[in-house]
Amino acid sequence: MIIILTAMPNEAEFLIKGLELQPKEYFFENTEYRLFITGIGVANVIENLSKAIKEKKIFENDKIINIGYAGSKGINVGEIVSITECQRFKPSHTIEENGVKLSPVNEFKTVACLTNDDFVEEDKEHNNIAYDMELFYMAKFFAKPISSLKIISDNLNYKSYEEFKSDDAWNKIVQFLKTIH
Repeated sequence: MIIILTAMPNEAEFLIKGLELQPKEYFFENTEYRLFITGIGVANVIENLSKAIKEKKIFENDKIINIGYAGSKGINVGEIVSITECQRFKPSHTIEENGVKLSPVNEFKTVACLTNDDFVEEDKEHNNIAYDMELFYMAKFFAKPISSLKIISDNLNYKSYEEFKSDDAWNKIVQFLKTIH
């Protein structure tokens, strides 16, 4: 089974439709994929993933992939990137903890990701890196490397994020997922 983790319902919409996933108790699935919407931030991620494991909805041999939006400075809006490593990023613009290595998806450009508790709108130190609000916690939760695909939704601008439309990128991700089951 391929476990797909998204943070928000708007990230899950295209995947649910494109992969023809059916609603279950608190997730969506078919015979090849199971999708969980974890929520944003550490508390939501830990609570929802703990529930899924406790209720035996995620197993040790499942392949796990996080898919969602990320901001960036230096990567084109609309581009799909594969994350190689993520670290927790504090609002003071310092990297707080050791990074977590991920299992890259070689079909896409590879970059690192910084996870912050809030939407990042400025970073004077880093370029060509993705920013999100949950990947670090997802990656730390599992005792094995996970994969992550991010669609760059903005260049560190919340208004641009809110206006971003990404049908083409989501369609590419759905087509990619159909090749790896």
